[in-house]
Amino acid sequence: MQKISIIIPVYNVEQYLHRCMHSILNQTYTNLEIILINDGATDNSGEICDDYASKDDRILVIHQKNKGLSGARNSGLKRATGEFVGFVDSDDWIEYDMFERMMNLIQNENIDVVECGILKSLDVEDNINRHGKLNIEDRLSALKRIITNQQFSVWRRLYKKKIIEDITFVEGKNSEDVYFTLDVFKNINKIAYTSAPLYNYFIGGVSITRGGYRLKTLDTVDAALHLEDMVRNQEKDEELKQIALDFLLEIVLYNYKLLNINNNLDDDYRHRKKLKSIIEKNYHLANKYLQLRLAKILPVKLFQLILKIYQN
Repeated sequence: MQKISIIIPVYNVEQYLHRCMHSILNQTYTNLEIILINDGATDNSGEICDDYASKDDRILVIHQKNKGLSGARNSGLKRATGEFVGFVDSDDWIEYDMFERMMNLIQNENIDVVECGILKSLDVEDNINRHGKLNIEDRLSALKRIITNQQFSVWRRLYKKKIIEDITFVEGKNSEDVYFTLDVFKNINKIAYTSAPLYNYFIGGVSITRGGYRLKTLDTVDAALHLEDMVRNQEKDEELKQIALDFLLEIVLYNYKLLNINNNLDDDYRHRKKLKSIIEKNYHLANKYLQLRLAKILPVKLFQLILKIYQN
């Protein structure tokens, strides 16, 4: 039985950590290395981690000054010794057979990554259908699906350790999963994707990865620009290039609208001006539905021209 290293960043989640750990310790797949990274928590999370480690020798606890989500995950990656690596957020929980089902798929020698569906939830739900369709995808098909559906989150996947050996998370930025996923997909051949919701994403959480709109959210634009640039310059598939561009413009539009609502964060209009310039440069390349949505924030004359084109 090959070993899975499960990396769990922990920060001020004392009220949720027991639920997360219960779901992991009761996995039907038992050869686990559970790495808890106490990322400078100021509540009792660190003590809870130590208590679990004293009762189960599969658990390793790392205590460190706060480095953020990426820094915590990178610390876990450095210590991981399993042939496979998975990630779990400490206020989420997983189904009891998640890793067994994933391992049954990934042990096909041509599969590098296994991905499952997620269920967004406020609490444990037992009456959910946990079955789903299975697809074996090549690299290109998987990239198209992931970008289209914005499924970048690393905690929904199990990775062969050898394909992420030299990959780390970008520190100091949000949307770190976008960069990590793009780096991973440079190395893979095939991915197994099951739509079965085996990972439970707690929508009421307060962990490192949750939070309201702030200027730091503009990091999503940098990530989308990076993705679009990489696809445009390194990929040949025209459909993938279009998907990447539309993704960029969706992210820009999302941030622009939220900055308009929270305009106290952008008093001098500097950030919205930058976003608007990205739209003006690329709107004519977007799909038609997206063009109409983007046109509403473009100069009036340009908006009128676009409407005229669609009316003809």
